Amino acid sequence: MRVGVYQYDEKVSPSLACDRAKLACDQAKKQPEHSWCLYTSAMQEKEELKQYLIDHLDEAIEKHYLQVYYQPVIRTLTGRLCGAEALIRWIDPVKGFLSPGDFIPLFEEMNLSYKVDRYVIQEVT
Repeated sequence: MRVGVYQYDEKVSPSLACDRAKLACDQAKKQPEHSWCLYTSAMQEKEELKQYLIDHLDEAIEKHYLQVYYQPVIRTLTGRLCGAEALIRWIDPVKGFLSPGDFIPLFEEMNLSYKVDRYVIQEVT
């Protein structure tokens, strides 16, 4: 059994308090070593960022907020360039610089990674 705990504040609606407890419970489910989790404001910020990224993915693609960078691949035996790896970054006008770790796992989880894949393929070909 997993438990999410939110320390109730009378300034917060019961509905919001339940939402926050659920966020904490969801976090507890991701941590097998703990059976409970206490809500923190960082959980809400992370959830808001996730929703922002999902809501703005199409705009980021259309307006080229996603940037492709090439990293050279060097053969260690010869020291010669043997290829390049395409790396993606999201430069958002509101959130600033976002690394792939901020959005790729989320899009994979939400089955949206195909949009990023298609964009990168179009950019590099």
